[in-house]
Amino acid sequence: MRRLISLLPLLALVWMATAAAHGPSRQKITVEVTIDAPAEKVWETVKDFCSIEKWHPDVTGCVHEGGYEKGATRRLTLANGGWIVDELKKYDPKKRMYKYRIEEMSTAKTIVWAGREQSVPVLPVANYSAVIEVKPIDDNTTRVVWKGAFYRAYMNNNPPEEMNEEAAIEAATEFHRKGLENLKKLVEQSR
Repeated sequence: MRRLISLLPLLALVWMATAAAHGPSRQKITVEVTIDAPAEKVWETVKDFCSIEKWHPDVTGCVHEGGYEKGATRRLTLANGGWIVDELKKYDPKKRMYKYRIEEMSTAKTIVWAGREQSVPVLPVANYSAVIEVKPIDDNTTRVVWKGAFYRAYMNNNPPEEMNEEAAIEAATEFHRKGLENLKKLVEQSR
């Protein structure tokens, strides 16, 4: 019994160290917009894996390779000069949805953190995957749902401000929001 009691401080120390040494947790966001147009019309606007360059104000170019099969890619050129390469994971025109994952992206800037140079990606996320769904509400109204799941860009403990959870959530949410707001504007103006 004395041996067990003498081990308690050591066990408490080990427990505290492991409790404090946790890495990033997976973040999830959902951004939605309701568009006054039939789902078919909205789907026509977003169904092409590269059509994002037509409706997202932060995307100035897109090169698509591989059709609509799993593994197809698109390389997005961003208004800020950066780029992102996405891989198509699933494409289902009957359900009016597709899933994709960021495979690679450019560096927005370099910072020094924890005594080392760190690259801050153009979207401060890691292991980002997303799905875009076009859902009819009624014959003339559609909901577009854009969901994203990701980790912060800095995978070690104590991230810099540019690559913490808040920065990742804010940047991903803003990217989705700006895209869907502009999609709504474009589709409703073309009625």
